[in-house]
Amino acid sequence: MQQSDETRFEDFVGLISGLYKEIQRIKASEGARLGLKGSDVMCLYYLERSKDGLTGADLARMAGVTRAAVSRTLAHLEEGGYVEVEDSGDAAVKYRAPVRLTTLGGESMNEADRIIREVLDTTGKTMGVEQREQMYASLRTILNTLRELGHLLPINNCRVPFERVRRAGALLSKFPARGPRKKGSTMSVRIITDSASDMSPAEHPALAVLPLSVTFGTDVYMDGVDIDHQRFYEMLVERDELPMTGQVNPYAFSQAIAEAREAGDEAVIITVGAKLSGTNQSARTALAEAPGGDVFIVDSNNVTLGERVLVEYALRLVDEGRSAAQIVAAVEAVCDRVVVIGLLETLEYLVRGGRLSVAAGAVGTLLNVKPVVAVEDGLIVQLGKARGSKNGRNLLNQKVEKAGGVDFSMPLALGYTGLSDAVLKKYIEDSAALWAGHIEGELPVHTIGATIGTHVGPGAVAIAFFQPTN
Repeated sequence: MQQSDETRFEDFVGLISGLYKEIQRIKASEGARLGLKGSDVMCLYYLERSKDGLTGADLARMAGVTRAAVSRTLAHLEEGGYVEVEDSGDAAVKYRAPVRLTTLGGESMNEADRIIREVLDTTGKTMGVEQREQMYASLRTILNTLRELGHLLPINNCRVPFERVRRAGALLSKFPARGPRKKGSTMSVRIITDSASDMSPAEHPALAVLPLSVTFGTDVYMDGVDIDHQRFYEMLVERDELPMTGQVNPYAFSQAIAEAREAGDEAVIITVGAKLSGTNQSARTALAEAPGGDVFIVDSNNVTLGERVLVEYALRLVDEGRSAAQIVAAVEAVCDRVVVIGLLETLEYLVRGGRLSVAAGAVGTLLNVKPVVAVEDGLIVQLGKARGSKNGRNLLNQKVEKAGGVDFSMPLALGYTGLSDAVLKKYIEDSAALWAGHIEGELPVHTIGATIGTHVGPGAVAIAFFQPTN
C-alpha cells in the first residue's frame, strides 16, 4: 500500500534522525569511557591517520566544523596531554602549526579504533555486502538530491538575493564542550553570533561565531571557515559574477545550543537583523525544537559593525559575571542607541546588485558622488550624497554629530571594505577632533566582510557607536 505524504515524512525524518542520534549517543558514551568528547575523538581520528600531523585549518576542513570548534577542541586535547601543538605565541600562526598525537593520544585512539571496528562489525552483520552497498548508494542519492534541492528553496527573507546553501550539511558548525563543570561552580555564559558581525571566535573565549555562506557562481564557501575577508575581496575583483550570501541554518544553531548545554553554559544568541537575513529565524526555529530557560535570542536589528558593538558589549557583561538573562536585558536596552554610518567609495556594486539603476550609477560616477548610508530600523538606507571623497568624509562626520556624538564608555568600531585601509586612515586623520581626548592608543579598526561587502564593494568606510544617554 502506498504511503501517505505524512507517513513518508515521518519515516524519512525519523529514520535519519534516529540514526544520527544513535551514532552521537555511541560516540558520547564510548568517548566518556576514554575521558573524551565526541569532538575530541573526531580530531584524534584524523590525526592518527596523518604521520606528519595536521594544522587546525586541515582539521576544520576535514571535520566540516568552524575554526572556533577546532581551536576549542585542540585546547582541550592539548591540556589533557593528547596532542602537541607547535606554539609561537601568535594565535594566527598557531592555527597553521602542525598538530600531532602524543603517546597518550595514540593509545586513546587505539582503543577508539577498536570500538569503531566493533560497531561497524556488529551493524555489518545485519545485512549482506550487496545490501550494504545498495544502502550507501541510496543514502548518497538522497544526500545529493537534498543538496540540489537547496539550490531551489528560498531560505532568506533579505531584500537582496541571498544564496541557497549547497554545502551547509557538510560544514555545519559545532562547538566542543569544555568538559564537566565542577559541582557547585557558577554557570558561565556563552555568546553565540553569526559571521555577519565580522567577528572571529579568537576575540574572546566565550564567543562562538556561526558562518553564513558566500557563493561565487557554483562555488560555495563558509564565511570565516574556508574564505576570509582578504580572499573574498580578491575574488570580488577577479570574478565576473556578483557573489551572494546565505543565512545560517537552524541545524547549526541546534548544534551550538546543544554544545553550550553539554558544557553547562547558558547562551545568548545575537544575530544579524531579522529584516536583513533569515538567520534570526533560524536561531528561533532551533530553540523552539529544544526550548529552555538557559538560551536567549537577541535580534541586533543591525549588521556588520553595528552587530559587532552589541556583541562586544555582551562579552563585556560576561566578563563582569552577569547571567544570560541579565545580559539579554542589558543588550536589548541599548540596541536603539547603536548608530552605524558608512561612506561608499564606488557605485558599481549598487548598480550590479540592482539597488541603483545603470543610468543613475553612470551619472553618479561622472559627478564623483559618494553616498552616505546608515542602518535605520534594521534596514540599510541612504542618508545623503556628497561630491568627492573629502565632502563625503565631512558629511559622514556631520551625520555622527547629528546623531548626538559618541558614547566613548561603550564599544566603538571602525571598519573598511576591500584590501586597503587607505580610505579609512584618511577619514581617521581628517576626523581627529572627534577622537581627541577620548581614545588612548589606536582606534578599534576592523575589516568588513561579505555580508555588506557584496553590496557596497571595496573602498567603503563605516563607524558604529552608541549614542550618549543624555
